Amino acid sequence: MTLRYYRDKLILLNLFCEGYLSMKVPSTVFEPEFSHIVLVDKIPALGMDLKVEAQDAQCVRLAKRFDLKELSKLYAILSLKPAYAGEAIHVTGRFIADVVQSCVITLEPFPTHIEHDVNVLFVRPAQLDDFTQSVPLDSEQDIETIVNGGLDLGEILAQHLGIMLDPYPRKPDASLQTDVLATDNSHTKPFAKLLDLKKKPRNS
Repeated sequence: MTLRYYRDKLILLNLFCEGYLSMKVPSTVFEPEFSHIVLVDKIPALGMDLKVEAQDAQCVRLAKRFDLKELSKLYAILSLKPAYAGEAIHVTGRFIADVVQSCVITLEPFPTHIEHDVNVLFVRPAQLDDFTQSVPLDSEQDIETIVNGGLDLGEILAQHLGIMLDPYPRKPDASLQTDVLATDNSHTKPFAKLLDLKKKPRNS
């Protein structure tokens, strides 16, 4: 084989490698369905209050994330205050949500109103371990990291919503159906019939 043959092969190989490397790799970066970022530098020394509310399109995406029939409302009134000599930001308040879930018993949709307190301490990534180990925190306070100099309060509300959702939602009147199932021995005691057969005398 001639030198030209190997040169042509090398050119083809280089073209293949360039094409392969230029291919777009699918991004695996998490993109929150509801993002509301507040920059730390914009928070006054005395703190600030604000309302964070999910818009219609964001509610639709959050409903899909949490497998809800509908999320008609999600908002919070929050207070942001510098803490620990400015090393952290303390976020407190209360969030409210109106959702529609499917009953695990009847499969019928039903509405649920959710309200819960928000109590989060945002710290810088380099100080996360120090705060976790040394700062006396009450049991209901969460610790989150400041990312790129900001607090994503939208994602915080989404996480709180996910925690407060009942994983086995049941309509208030669906408990009557469970009582009927509980009294059906053929379902709750699958070996009852075998036991009855064992007690019967055998025919001679």
